[in-house]
Amino acid sequence: MNGLTRPGIPHSENEPNPLIAADVSFCSDARLWEQFTLGNKAAFDTIYDRHFQSLCTYGDRICDDKGLVEDVVQDLFIYLWTRKERLGQTNAIKFYLFRCLRRKLMRVLTQQQRRPDRYALLETDDHRFQLSLQRSSELPLEEELRDQLEAALAQLTNRQKEAIYLRFYNNLSFQEVAAIMDLEVRSVYNLVGRTIAILRGELRHPVPSAAWLVALLILALG
Repeated sequence: MNGLTRPGIPHSENEPNPLIAADVSFCSDARLWEQFTLGNKAAFDTIYDRHFQSLCTYGDRICDDKGLVEDVVQDLFIYLWTRKERLGQTNAIKFYLFRCLRRKLMRVLTQQQRRPDRYALLETDDHRFQLSLQRSSELPLEEELRDQLEAALAQLTNRQKEAIYLRFYNNLSFQEVAAIMDLEVRSVYNLVGRTIAILRGELRHPVPSAAWLVALLILALG
């Protein structure tokens, strides 16, 4: 599969539900998800369009088979649609989808590797997580600074990379990151703290603050 292709979800042939809104364009996450669970196809399409690409990007950092990642993302949306009436409510759709995707993708990868424990990858640090700096002439980074950032990233564990990617690049809370990665919240704070320390230690440029460092990293990751 290539690009944004919504899975074939048929419209309901039942009588129109009076609770279904005609326009969901400006709904909050909680309202949009509620509409989706009521069977609002426009709400489903909106969720799909907003989150498909970010889900694929996240999955690509875990698995280098882009076709497999897109298939898993498509399967996730089909699964959610078929079970929509039984899903709980959420006011954070991105977090909900990221958590579902990670579990589903890890399960698929584990099955492919034929491990006896299908959650083994979730409990260890041996799964891949790729973070690399974008190479763009539009990115205003000196070559020396770029090299230092790359050297720092190379020192990070996969869990550290994933934690900072979810926390800073995707703006998820520490609590949400912990839930996605199946970790204690304190563990995520420790992972991020150690990561910031490594980045600070590797950069020979003055680092005004941790916030400045995070902003620089987000810019460099693109």
